[in-house]
Amino acid sequence: WDQCGYDSAIIRRTLGSTDNSVYYEIPVNSFSQISAGTGGEGAAGTGGEGAAGTGGEGAAGTGGEGAAGTGGEGAAGTGGEGAAGTAVGNIFYCRNPFAVADRLFGRHTRCFRGSFISPNIRRAEDGGVIEEFVLKTGWPEATIDPELDSRDEVRILQRINEKLRQNDRFKNMYPNIVCGGRVQLDIDGVQRQDSTDLLLAAMNVDVPQHRVHKRLITQPIGKQLSNAGSVLELIAVLVDVMTVHTEIFKECQILHRDISISNTLVWRDTDESARGMLIDFDLALPTDQVDLPAGYKRTGTLPFMSINNLEENSNQRTSLDDWEAFLAVVCWIGTFGWQEVDARNDPALTSDDRPIMKWREGSRITIAAAKRGHFDSTVEFYDKIVKHFKEGPGSNDMKLLACLLRDCLFESSVVSDSDAHGTTLKKPSGGGRRIDYSQPFVPPVKIDPFQVRVQHAEAICDRALHEMREFLTAVKDRSAAAATAP
Repeated sequence: WDQCGYDSAIIRRTLGSTDNSVYYEIPVNSFSQISAGTGGEGAAGTGGEGAAGTGGEGAAGTGGEGAAGTGGEGAAGTGGEGAAGTAVGNIFYCRNPFAVADRLFGRHTRCFRGSFISPNIRRAEDGGVIEEFVLKTGWPEATIDPELDSRDEVRILQRINEKLRQNDRFKNMYPNIVCGGRVQLDIDGVQRQDSTDLLLAAMNVDVPQHRVHKRLITQPIGKQLSNAGSVLELIAVLVDVMTVHTEIFKECQILHRDISISNTLVWRDTDESARGMLIDFDLALPTDQVDLPAGYKRTGTLPFMSINNLEENSNQRTSLDDWEAFLAVVCWIGTFGWQEVDARNDPALTSDDRPIMKWREGSRITIAAAKRGHFDSTVEFYDKIVKHFKEGPGSNDMKLLACLLRDCLFESSVVSDSDAHGTTLKKPSGGGRRIDYSQPFVPPVKIDPFQVRVQHAEAICDRALHEMREFLTAVKDRSAAAATAP
């Protein structure tokens, strides 16, 4: 299976395309139980080769072994024009994944770039340009009953699309879902979910976590932050990302919970202007479930996880955790350079002694302790983090942005209570209590500023976004003045 890895519902074929390349054919109706659109009768009929026209014999003939024919007539039509303004075929054609899993176990997420048009019928008059999509496949933790699966990325994106689709301001700043769902297998005529239970139960192996094989197809296709043309463009992209994050949090009541470099992308509009795009809602939760036990699990991507999530403490989770992760992204970009590819796994970093490396080494508790120290004061933050930013064009702006965000999040002017400032545990005002030696020992009480800030979370985050926008305007003005200077 080459780089495609094990996948129980992917069929590999060499197609008679002009370059004679190997393509993977993925039957859409094996996972399109949930769709973002209304579907419609003719929608699937234009997917190429007539494969999706009936969902019967002809469809299975291109998918192999009858796999694609199991969805029946309606299955292939679920993408529809309402989903993303495009027709959806029954077969998704793609090549090797552009994003691959770095380990065998866990979510094992992979992403493929492709289309619903067969490579061997692409017309010369199209100039070889076809509409492309991203297919994401992975094995996230899930409930056995799909209806109880509140952390389902397909449902999360469906909710976001329904709420924001009519607002052009946020166009393509989040994944537009075409179709998706749990992968279904036809085993001896019986439809079964492709899951860890199905794979391991027959081997009498205990299944520590119930994981389900899911796929979803989205548009547009974003690019890494290194594709920004300048630091000014990069800052504009970052502002976009947190703007749409805020809108999703407020209008859709969804908390992302995995802000990272990999999930923050650049997307080019038709006028070639760079826009920010927030992707990967694998770990997202509706806000009314963030305080349930699942919401307190350690979530996110090292080294961008918030201190609360690293410590897995009982502090209420809010959008402040995502903003803290975003600050870590800015610091990482500032340290290693915005044109560098994600440097988290660079072997050269093993000998790097900069303090920021403590964000990726050791246990989560030691990482959290390092972050509490680094973020506690403006002086400490500059000395341990900002001072080590990579020098170059725009590096001063990255330093200013990092310090601005740190001050907004940890010493916000919207909170007058000094107990809410900084990151280290504090004694209560008045110096604490005297120990009563006649009573059983009771540990001294300390105040966690993260806990105090929770009640001001929305105001703090709104101020941070406002300050970022003002900063972007200032950078644009400086850039324009420099360009016109004699």
